[in-house]
Amino acid sequence: MSVFPVGLNDGSDLAAKIFALPFPQPSDFNEEELWGVTRRLWEKPKKMTIDFTNEAHILNLYIQRADLLDAQEEDPAQIYGAAAGVVNTLIYYEECAQLSPLQKDLLEMKLHKVPNFDIAADLNARYGKSYNENYISTIYRQKIIPQITGAAKAHREILENIFFPENFKRCRDCGHMILMSPRYFMRQSKAPDGYAPRCKACDKQRRAKKNEANG
Repeated sequence: MSVFPVGLNDGSDLAAKIFALPFPQPSDFNEEELWGVTRRLWEKPKKMTIDFTNEAHILNLYIQRADLLDAQEEDPAQIYGAAAGVVNTLIYYEECAQLSPLQKDLLEMKLHKVPNFDIAADLNARYGKSYNENYISTIYRQKIIPQITGAAKAHREILENIFFPENFKRCRDCGHMILMSPRYFMRQSKAPDGYAPRCKACDKQRRAKKNEANG
């Protein structure tokens, strides 16, 4: 089975570095491991492929994962063990997708096969919304799923650059080495490298804390 964009989070030592949170770090890979990354990035696709950047594939994986949750009650070790790499990879991209609390709750209910009508009622009560069941499907298919596939695409971009540490920048606040890209840093024309000193995630946290202090 071929898995795009960078194989499975299969529990190996190399996978632990490839699927590190919040980002893979260039300094974590030795030369042999970089060869392993190269093989994962550029292996020839086989006949059967799972593509985590493909929205249709992600939707199908969630259907299968929901069925697995049902089946686990009967034989958790055997069934989960067979699909562990796929599930762990999907969970990784969920975590990278920066889903909102509401989106996470919606996704959890989808995995437990809660009808859209009941999901809407639950979210409306918890978050003060006025969603109908059709809008639940819209959030799921047009917001959550694209965010997850976008996270998979971004992950591949990071790993394609992991061979070039000069393409990364250390965030002033969180200390992580992060790919220098408009995806992660605000543009700053006066900065030597053209990017702000802190990543977007840290900048968002700083602004939130400032608003709370002023609020």
